[in-house]
This record gives sequence, C-alpha cells and structure tokens, in this order.
Amino acid sequence: MKNKMLILLTILMLDFSLSNCLGDINQDDSIDVVDVVNVVNHILQTDILNNDGAFFADMNADEMIDVLDVILIVSSILDGESECEDGCNDSESCIDIHSVFKQFDALEMDSNGYYHFFYDPTGQSESDYGTVYYRTTDPVTRVGWSSPDSFYVYHMGQIFWEPVINYSTYSGDDGEGQQLFYVNPTLIGDTLDIYGYYYYYPEIIDSVKVIIND
Repeated sequence: MKNKMLILLTILMLDFSLSNCLGDINQDDSIDVVDVVNVVNHILQTDILNNDGAFFADMNADEMIDVLDVILIVSSILDGESECEDGCNDSESCIDIHSVFKQFDALEMDSNGYYHFFYDPTGQSESDYGTVYYRTTDPVTRVGWSSPDSFYVYHMGQIFWEPVINYSTYSGDDGEGQQLFYVNPTLIGDTLDIYGYYYYYPEIIDSVKVIIND
C-alpha cells in the first residue's frame, strides 16, 4: 500500500507536455495522476472510457485495458520517456503525419488543427477516399493504422463494418509513406480520428482529425 501511495504522490509532482502520446488518456497535453485514475476507473468499470480514451490507454496494443497498461503509464512517467514532440528529427524515432489529401487534392488545416474533407465521390460508388501522408525518422519502417471510426458495407444481404483506416504500411528509404482511408455517406458530419504508429513500438504515435463535410 505504501508503494502505491508513493507512486501516486510522485505522479502528482510530475507534469509532462505531450502531443498524441499513449498514456495521455484525456488528451489535455499532460500525463498525470488523472490519466492513471481514468484507466483504473475503466478497469473497475466505474467510468468507461470512450473510443479515444481507450485507444490511448492500451499502452501495449494488445486490445485489452488492464493493470499492465497502468504499470506502463506509470513507468513511462517515472522513466522520463513520456514527452512527445511535433514533427520528426534525427535525434529519436518518431512518426509525423504531415498532410491529408482528398483523392488528389491537399486539404487545409483549420486553426483548431482539423482537416476538412468535403464528401463528393467522383465514381459510380458512394464511397469516397482520402490519403494520409507521413514520414518516419527511420527508413523502411512498418507503420500500423487504426481508427475508432468505421463505416458499413452492404454486400449480398449482409452488413460488414470496417474501420476507415487499418492494416499497415512501410515507409520508403527516405522515410516517406502514405495510406488510404475510406468514407461513405453515413460519416458526413463526423470527425474521424486517424492514428499512425510504429508497428512494433506503438508508443511512437501520431494522429490527425478529419471532419467529413457535405
């Protein structure tokens, strides 16, 4: 019990500036005791996390939120390894999602950091698509993709749900890469959260938000 109290008191004295970091459950740009409490409450089912919170709580990317994730959050703080910076440099491994396109047109980011995607499919299908472009510090790096947002496809009398982005890609020799995401009319008016991360080191992560406009 004394050890647990010591850990909590130590966390209360720490305040790290974060950006899109695993462990920052409430995305307030700092990882602290509030984030730890949020994960514990989720485990105890007293306050269930939403999709975004659950994503940032799953520290080891095993699709379960448990005491191991709590330990990893606390350890990352105590070890001083919780800081994330915008953009990539050569000093440490990181991923930077630097632009978003609708088909072949670059989207602009608003003052709040959101991209606006105007739904307007050009083909016979109702589906539309965009592309996220990224760079990794390390060349030829496997990048995993995830999103809590999904759309459905009706095929042969059955409905299939798919995330707007998934699977993994590899950056090139120059560290540059891209991945497609898909939307359909059910997502108009929604804000998509798209996450890219080092496949074998999911704590190295970046994300973008894309608003689907009519």
